[in-house]
Amino acid sequence: MNATLRKLLLGGVAVVLFGVAGYLLFVRGGSEAKYPTEYFVHVVDLQTKQEAKINAKMTEAAPYLNPATGQRTFYPWWFCQGCRYRFVPPATIGADGAPHLPQMPSCSHCGKMVTGPWIPEGDPDVEKPAGDAPLPALPK
Repeated sequence: MNATLRKLLLGGVAVVLFGVAGYLLFVRGGSEAKYPTEYFVHVVDLQTKQEAKINAKMTEAAPYLNPATGQRTFYPWWFCQGCRYRFVPPATIGADGAPHLPQMPSCSHCGKMVTGPWIPEGDPDVEKPAGDAPLPALPK
C-alpha cells in the first residue's frame, strides 16, 4: 500500500471516530443523571401498632403520613447492634409544634448508641431481631 493511500485511509478513520465520539458526547450524553426520589422505610403506626413498608420521599422526614388516616403516625423502626432489638425512638415536640425524631438515637432497650434504621433485606442477622422494645406513646 502506498503512503498517500494509507494517509487518506487513516484520515478517513479518524474523521469517522471523531464523528462517533461527537455523537456520543452531544446527542446521547446530553441526558441528565437520574437520582432516586423515594426510598423504602419499615415503619410502625404508633396509633394502631400495625407495621408497614412504605415509600418515603427523600425530602420527607419522619414521622410519615399514614394515607389511611391522613395523620403522621408512621414511625420508622431502628435496630440496635448491641442488643439486637428493634425500637422506635421517642419523638420530641419541636418549636414548630411538630414531632421530631433524634438523628442519632440511643437504643430504648439497652441505651447503647450503636443503632441505625432497621433494613432487614439482604441481612439475615438483622432480619430476625432478638425482640422489640416497647413502643413510645404517640406524641400529641
